[in-house]
Amino acid sequence: MNNKNIGIGLNADWVDGDDERLRHCLNLAKSSGGNSCELIAHSMDIFINHKILKNRLLDVKKVLLEFDFNYSMHMPYSFDPQRGDIDENISFFKECINFAREVNITCITAHASEINIYDEEGIKKNIEIYKKVGKLAEDIKIGIENPYYTKGIDECRDYIGVGRQVAK
Repeated sequence: MNNKNIGIGLNADWVDGDDERLRHCLNLAKSSGGNSCELIAHSMDIFINHKILKNRLLDVKKVLLEFDFNYSMHMPYSFDPQRGDIDENISFFKECINFAREVNITCITAHASEINIYDEEGIKKNIEIYKKVGKLAEDIKIGIENPYYTKGIDECRDYIGVGRQVAK
């Protein structure tokens, strides 16, 4: 492996569940001089109903281990820890952690729930969920990104903390 610390994110649409396309993307990343790749969980078609498909796991693992990359993985974009049954969401995250261990992924990234900056209870709930996930992950790092936010500009500013001032 080269000594450069260059990470390449693989676009989910590029891979789209096709192992040859995954291999092609990894070859492109390798030829660019990168030594790290971010995989998108839903792009590899390894989960159904939040469970690992064992046959797909073997196929994808075979492709991934052909390359000497440091891998990270992004949770499916649709994953929201507070949407639906929280215990099921944590269980799904555990399945993603199990996949990560199988293919030597060292970091899993997820989006935070869409919570307004002033929703203290929602923020605390999100923190508690990720604390549970962190305990399950043990040595795998968990990164939390801001989610996509599609509401109006004022709501967006509030969400990221640069909006209107709150009256005291």
